[in-house]
Amino acid sequence: MKVKIGCGVLTAVMLSTYAVPERRISEDTDALGFEVKVSEAAFTVRHQYGQGWALAPKGAKLLILKYTVKNTSPTPLEYSRESVSIAVRRGNGERQISISAPARLLGTPVMELAPGKTLEDMTWLEVPNGDEKPTVVVRMNGVERSLPIPAKIDNQLGVFGKPGTLVALDEVETTKIENLRVGAWNFGLGKVSYSDRAPSFRVQAPPLHGYAVVPVKFENPLRSSQALSSYALNWEGICAGGKVAKWSRSLLNAKGEPFEAEVPPGRASSGQLVFFVPAKERIVGIRATDPSSGRSIVFRMP
Repeated sequence: MKVKIGCGVLTAVMLSTYAVPERRISEDTDALGFEVKVSEAAFTVRHQYGQGWALAPKGAKLLILKYTVKNTSPTPLEYSRESVSIAVRRGNGERQISISAPARLLGTPVMELAPGKTLEDMTWLEVPNGDEKPTVVVRMNGVERSLPIPAKIDNQLGVFGKPGTLVALDEVETTKIENLRVGAWNFGLGKVSYSDRAPSFRVQAPPLHGYAVVPVKFENPLRSSQALSSYALNWEGICAGGKVAKWSRSLLNAKGEPFEAEVPPGRASSGQLVFFVPAKERIVGIRATDPSSGRSIVFRMP
């Protein structure tokens, strides 16, 4: 499995999944030297931290854990996310842990923790979409025990959450036209216009097809700038007769030229999408898919 991680640019970080021996200890952590307690837990499909972000892949959501670590030994101990390894244990005996995403991208070094001192930290783990009560474990000094998490897990799934549950969805439908959220972008759509003439010489429809032009506004919700281009999202037009209106594969500006921009945090930028519509058809829906995570949102014309 992979989780998409970003710090200005999305990069992939492999999550290790492997079987571990059933070696457990009691809830008394004094023998290990560290006492670990989870203070907050949340489910989301897009997580921001510092100047970076993480996207849950299709079929999974992210479990965000904030926790404290206390040195209960009489001597100083070195803490790192490798020495205190938090994981999700699956029903088949496998455990999954994000090895490098939090530790390297958050810049938390190995640190010495004095006796009796406590620090706060955070990590995230992939959980299957339908798992509302994941089993979390912590491994220290080669031994493992269950790690209780709050009974109430904060629901931050947004539009990708199944109503009334903590289940995540891979595709959702909406009639909302503004602040649609998918991948690392928020976007809004304008009114569809149709023409038999190409809006730009750069796009040419196949025979027996016309053109549908849709204004689109991208908003950057992250804390770092993002590069906006035709590769930001994949698009597909849905016609009333069940046919597909293929996207031209281009994001154009008002002059009909390929659109590229660096969008600062909290700012927006606009362009236009062009679809090739089969003769006598009209678009009744538009699907936007994030190429990094595979999640989609479908806008249905009201």
